[in-house]
Amino acid sequence: MFSKRYELNRYRFLGDGLSSERARAAFARGRGMSCRDGFTLIELLVVIAVIALLAAVMMPVFAQAREKARQTNCLSNLRQIGIGWAAYSHDNDEGYCPAAYTEYGPTISIHYWCTAYRPSTTQSSANVWDPMSGILYPYLRSQPVQDCPTAADLPPGNFPIGYGVNMGLYTFNATITEFVPETDARTEVPAETILMADAARFQRTQRAVLRMPMIFSPAHLMPPYVHGRHAGLANVLWLDGHVKVSCLAYRTSTIGGISAQTLNANRIGALVPPHCRLGDIRCENHYYTLKK
Repeated sequence: MFSKRYELNRYRFLGDGLSSERARAAFARGRGMSCRDGFTLIELLVVIAVIALLAAVMMPVFAQAREKARQTNCLSNLRQIGIGWAAYSHDNDEGYCPAAYTEYGPTISIHYWCTAYRPSTTQSSANVWDPMSGILYPYLRSQPVQDCPTAADLPPGNFPIGYGVNMGLYTFNATITEFVPETDARTEVPAETILMADAARFQRTQRAVLRMPMIFSPAHLMPPYVHGRHAGLANVLWLDGHVKVSCLAYRTSTIGGISAQTLNANRIGALVPPHCRLGDIRCENHYYTLKK
């Protein structure tokens, strides 16, 4: 009896002038279902526009996150260099690691803190750079730790490292024509004295930014070498072993034949105490000198 009543209602529903297809559609709508098979063109364009907008917003965020990771890696590298520097100092009567020294023999070799240089013996062969013969290498046992990840795109300029040692830690000896390292005993405030920092130089003939293994105090009247490669900031290793991200001060006039505009555009400046500016001799050399 139930079956007969169902058939009667079904034919009564179809008998209202609706086709079976329209009946199924009406039944689907009644249950909150949609019979549409896909997007319209307008809806598809809206979805694509939203995705493109999200990508445009997120890409700078991803780039900043990637650079932040490189900056953290760079800080870790400097911290390891600081440990190696301290170990060298302890092994050498608290003397600082030389910036460079010349080794005389069958051939002349120049050993820098970060690498070694052997001039070519013939015109046809190239000069040899040997990072594993650097003065600090036995204490680091890693050449990549001497390079900043963000500096990977910079031409090496013969020095495949991303950091420059503060030349204020040395005294130039005219007799032997070399910079002689100072000792811990002559350092008054290690926490306010630069050991190393992100470094680069602007090469005028090549019109390019190259890596640089040394930095000089503003008193030397040389182009600045501290490089603000981390979104305008520079990582700095201090003599007491701590590392810190620092802001730079920039030149306002031409120096060394390089305009201030060129140096500033390439984020090459110097480190000075807060509220100090380059050109103020009372404070601009504070971070570079041993005597405060």
